[in-house]
Amino acid sequence: MVRFLTNQTWYRDDLTTTRQWPEVVDVMEYRKRVQASINRLVINEMRLENNSEILQSSPFWIIIMGVEHEKIHLETSTVLIR
Repeated sequence: MVRFLTNQTWYRDDLTTTRQWPEVVDVMEYRKRVQASINRLVINEMRLENNSEILQSSPFWIIIMGVEHEKIHLETSTVLIR
């Protein structure tokens, strides 16, 4: 179960109860903050040498896992749309 905070209210992602979902503007603002954090991390704090391997100990590992996770969502969506 995923929990996230918006406007100081916790939301549970379990779909078993009726609740007030966050406003779209709140979700978009959260996504902007996350994107800005990732951009700062990659641009300012991470250095990847040419041809270097990304190991689990590398800060890039979590970014690659996020990209792969989104790829799975896209692949699943294309199958469901057919």
